[in-house]
Amino acid sequence: MKKDLDVFISAMHKLKGIDFSCYRQNFLLRRLNYRINATKSSSLFGYLNLLKKDNAEFSRFLDTLAINVSEFFRDPDVFEYFRENCLKEIISRKGSFNNQVIRIWSAGCAEGQEAYSLAVLFKEELGEKNSFSVRIWGTDINNDTLEKAKKAVYDLKNLKNTDKFMIEKYFVPLPNGLFQLNEEIKQMVRFFQRDLINDPPLKYMDIIFCRNVMIYLSQQQQELLLFKFHNSLTSKGYLVIGKVESIWGNAKEMFTPVATHKK
Repeated sequence: MKKDLDVFISAMHKLKGIDFSCYRQNFLLRRLNYRINATKSSSLFGYLNLLKKDNAEFSRFLDTLAINVSEFFRDPDVFEYFRENCLKEIISRKGSFNNQVIRIWSAGCAEGQEAYSLAVLFKEELGEKNSFSVRIWGTDINNDTLEKAKKAVYDLKNLKNTDKFMIEKYFVPLPNGLFQLNEEIKQMVRFFQRDLINDPPLKYMDIIFCRNVMIYLSQQQQELLLFKFHNSLTSKGYLVIGKVESIWGNAKEMFTPVATHKK
């Protein structure tokens, strides 16, 4: 099976320009088997032939692979800690040096909930301090989810961790129980497609949020990604990862823990 998987990975790299070798093999096989069964394909190679001619199925496969499950202010305690201990420090430091541009990268942003949550958080914290320029980039490997992010339309399930006053302040009600972010918040975020492993990292970031992404990568690829993030961050920048993720190997020497999750 490993040989078949290697053939699949090589073919996808040539056809789509995406290197799936960064994923753990067992994880990749589970996701492939799920789509093989869902499409009633005869085999891995039968599914590969389907992907070659069906762009919609390729998008569904990416959705399955990425597990684009997110919501606004997911893990509220993380956002609360970040606001009190990191966000305030950045604003104070940037203000004291008259450097009022803050750059943020939501890596693996899915449909934009995390990136927009950060935009709302900064808007709330800065208040009328309009001299600050907050620039947020959201990137993901799946272009379909990015198109949804740009529309910024969500249901109440996505807003279950969002305070009612924030919903009333920053969202416009739509029919069928949907809500759309207002233009002010939407304009704070830019979305574009990016492969975290194979594409170069963004530069001069003050903050990187990359949560629940590394758990799907091999250990070697995790370490490579951490090195990339280190090179992307400014000298006093912050990296926020998922609660079940950790920094290990040589990358541990590059980061100083601010807080770790305790179960």
